[in-house]
Amino acid sequence: NEFSIYQDSLSQKVDVLVLINDINDEQPSWPVAGNVIRVEFLDGDGPGKNKFILNAVDKDLGKNGRVRYKLNNLGAPFSLKQTAEDNRLSLETSRIIDREEKDSYNMSLVAIDEGNPPLTGSIMLQVIIIDVNDHAPEFDRAFYTPPKPIYENEVVNSEVLQLQATDRDSGDYGTVVYDFAATAGEDQQVARQYLAVLANGRIIIRKPLDYDRMTKKYFLFEVIARDNARDKEYRKTATATVSISVLDRVDEAPTIETCFLPSGCTASPSAPSIPENLALRSKIAEVIVRDLDTGDHVQCETVLSDNQPPSHLQVGGLSEHGQEVPFILLSSSVNYGSSAPTDSTMKLFDLVTNRVFDREVSSRACFGIVCRTRSVWKAAPATALEEDAERRPLQGRVRNHVHDADIGNNSRLQFALDPTDLEAARLFEVNADTGQLRPLVVFDRERQASYTLRVLVTDGGKSPLTATATVTVRVVDANDRQPMCRQAEYRLRVRENRPADSTVGFVEAEDEDEKELGNGAVAYRLDDRDGDADWRAFSVDRRTGEIKTSMPLDRERQAHYSFRVLAEDQPRSGHGALTGTCLVSVTVEDENDNRPVFRVTPNHPEVFQVTKREPGISIGQVLAEDPDEGDNRLVDYELLNRAEVHDLFSVDRRSGLVLINKALHSQPARDFILVLRACDRGRPRNCSAEARYRAHIVDRRDAAYRGGGSGTESGSPGGGGDSGEHSGGKGLGNEIVIVCLAVMFLVLGIATVTVVCLIVRKRSVYVKKSRQPAVAMTTGPGVQSREA
Repeated sequence: NEFSIYQDSLSQKVDVLVLINDINDEQPSWPVAGNVIRVEFLDGDGPGKNKFILNAVDKDLGKNGRVRYKLNNLGAPFSLKQTAEDNRLSLETSRIIDREEKDSYNMSLVAIDEGNPPLTGSIMLQVIIIDVNDHAPEFDRAFYTPPKPIYENEVVNSEVLQLQATDRDSGDYGTVVYDFAATAGEDQQVARQYLAVLANGRIIIRKPLDYDRMTKKYFLFEVIARDNARDKEYRKTATATVSISVLDRVDEAPTIETCFLPSGCTASPSAPSIPENLALRSKIAEVIVRDLDTGDHVQCETVLSDNQPPSHLQVGGLSEHGQEVPFILLSSSVNYGSSAPTDSTMKLFDLVTNRVFDREVSSRACFGIVCRTRSVWKAAPATALEEDAERRPLQGRVRNHVHDADIGNNSRLQFALDPTDLEAARLFEVNADTGQLRPLVVFDRERQASYTLRVLVTDGGKSPLTATATVTVRVVDANDRQPMCRQAEYRLRVRENRPADSTVGFVEAEDEDEKELGNGAVAYRLDDRDGDADWRAFSVDRRTGEIKTSMPLDRERQAHYSFRVLAEDQPRSGHGALTGTCLVSVTVEDENDNRPVFRVTPNHPEVFQVTKREPGISIGQVLAEDPDEGDNRLVDYELLNRAEVHDLFSVDRRSGLVLINKALHSQPARDFILVLRACDRGRPRNCSAEARYRAHIVDRRDAAYRGGGSGTESGSPGGGGDSGEHSGGKGLGNEIVIVCLAVMFLVLGIATVTVVCLIVRKRSVYVKKSRQPAVAMTTGPGVQSREA
């Protein structure tokens, strides 16, 4: 209906074909909603990873509909690729993708047609990096201790400490869950009995502690932080060590056991009998006193038995009213055998008479035994001083660790160093009233981490009581040593084509600082400040120093890598970390993963001109190359169709020389197709695709004319691995055309020069004659005259 046909009355029916010429009125566009193309890559995808994307559509025809593309990647690690066969578009990574570095990229893709003027269209490319579980959790320190002392009377479910680890992955891969490590050993079992590690990292007390009855007074165990990957097989973990010391409380009353002679031992003795007129200080019983808190630091006395409280006690066998007690206790220095085993929680006494008894005066003697603690150390005294610090008082006073149940002057304590400990006197002094220690020198923890002193404490009673304790002074580490690598350079080797995450080797660094504070704990990471990108092909375990590949390595692409690993200590303060550097070089070992490929060069043509026909003569040489190394690189050649060519030709296995095997004198001018193969010497060996070469037996007359020679033709005989028959006529034809053209131009040149010379010569003769006078010559009869 868009066209009308005008016709006169005299008309006939005709068929009309209307051709509509295209103009460039359609711009390229993408048939997607929202004008956004979303592409997903995996975290850790290496260089060269491709993802196909939609091509733009241009409804115009011809060049108006042909489209070229431009990617504005804004610095993103991607480039645009287009296949030569079907022009399909793909987005390709230019380096390893790390989601923890950036989890998405936005780029602009522009399509431009070839019209005049060109029209353009654009669309947003949104690249989403899908997380994979490629990072293990990392503890903020390798060694944990509680921030405050833990005593035996801590409440059940109270928190001891909080673990802290992070995982750079996202989602379930980045969610950290804590637990006991699945390691065996008595320490680990004891910790599980008394403690609990909650999933959120809190370590709590699950069962009442009892310092006095616990075999070990500490917990030393390992914990793990793992991610929450759904597939347990792919979960990643980190391990840390926890050390918790339990401190004692004075919460145990002494127990008394009386062994009357010869009746035996009992905690509740009945009324024993003794003979009258026993001599003064006669032993009638043995008394065993146990105190789980203070051990042998216990004071025991006898009292009158009329239920008087211990405060009525008077030393020396008299009550406060001057009444004489019938028996007294004397410290025993004798071991009485198995009935009274001696240990650190026990003290032995002898119960002896304090007067001579007369039965007629009194038939009963009633008394009681009272035991109580005296000046004792509440916990093992331990103080701390900072390494490299000025000589200032130590953290903590000895007085804080001692207890005296008396009051008044009887509880006033004085402190002094053991005068026999000359080394302690050189290093420390103690305040007599406060018990505070002060160093006299500057200490170096790396030289000596702790010192042991003997401190004497005496109360102020009329009959002073003295206790002695061993005090441990711990030198608190300062972060003054940097990690040092065990080797100046780690030279590692790895076989090519191994999958990503394959172990290459380990680096190891040592730090002389204290590991408990993190100063001596070492964490490893790659030095990404290096401009060379070699480090991108590897990863290093932060805790163990294990180096792994982050992608498969190809020796033919790169055979050697060199990078640095940084070893950093982990001070608890979070700052002031010191760093050591380990140099790592990795050599990629060859694997027989390449096949030989035939090459055509001027010295190694694909067409051999056979001009001589004697056996043993070389008619040419083939060349095959293998990019592998060693035996994998060495090539042997084979002639596969030797029988088909009637054994007229052979190939030298090592050199690739093609030889005449039998005389060719009877052979006419003809072509032979030689099918060759090259195999390397690896195990197992790899062989090339078949390659076809042409041996052209030249006619004897042609050979005489040409003097022999060989023709060449560009291109690979194997077509890069493709089998195909190559024509030798083309090379010969080219040669003939060249010769003919050369002869033609030579003849043309000679003819041109000859014509020019003749013209010049004729002109010069003509000019010479025209300048001479005419001469008339008369000859005899029959002779003509002429003018020269």
